[in-house]
Amino acid sequence: FPVTIGFQNLEGLSWSHTDMGGYDNELKEYRDKLPESIRYNYDHIPWAILSKYAAGDSDCVMRLLPQFKLLVEGNPKWNRIMKEIMIPGSYAFKEIEKFGMKMDRGLAQKYTLDYQKELERIEGEMRSYSEVVEMERDKLDMYNRRQALLKSVPKKDRTAEQQKFIDSTNKYKEYRFNFGSVQQLQELLFERMGLTTSVTTDSGAFSTNKEALEEMYNQHDLPKTMIGYRKVDTLNSMFILKLPPLLDWLYRDWE
Repeated sequence: FPVTIGFQNLEGLSWSHTDMGGYDNELKEYRDKLPESIRYNYDHIPWAILSKYAAGDSDCVMRLLPQFKLLVEGNPKWNRIMKEIMIPGSYAFKEIEKFGMKMDRGLAQKYTLDYQKELERIEGEMRSYSEVVEMERDKLDMYNRRQALLKSVPKKDRTAEQQKFIDSTNKYKEYRFNFGSVQQLQELLFERMGLTTSVTTDSGAFSTNKEALEEMYNQHDLPKTMIGYRKVDTLNSMFILKLPPLLDWLYRDWE
């Protein structure tokens, strides 16, 4: 049974259609304390927490099944998707988990190149936005002013403000915007572009997570492009780059 119906995910359905609302609170509380870059990689969640969350997922789905089974069966489109795609697909994944799967090395190499080209294409598109160009130019200009100040004013004659400027701008040498940096994205999206979101971090700052980007979808093209970039990057890092080395490791272990 699919975990999404309409615009609700399983968490929302647990509140609206069962008495299990909040079963995932422990996991979310732990997850939200992690750095944003690894927050959604469940390798970093303790098994004691993750196992209860997984059991809760299964329990919740089974409670929802009687409520939505008749709706699905009464809708020809939903019924076809369930019978021809979702259920056969679940059996296929079950077989893969049990017996493994074959891998086409040549196709894997092709995907490695294709995904890298796609990431470069999307990043090039993001770097073409005037706000990104301006931010890179401003940071490089700050570094150049730092260097000029170093040469023109001896350290003993510098004001506290000048020294602070020198210390804080050394990082801008050969500056290039990093789309993986939450801090740089916050400056770009919220300070320079003036976008807004109701999604905040634990410290109260505007978030740059997927939910926040989706909320800013219609405010500027960059959040939309960032969502696409992160989707490709996630598939690339979790599957395209990881699977071939795992195959090599298995062969090496058998030899």
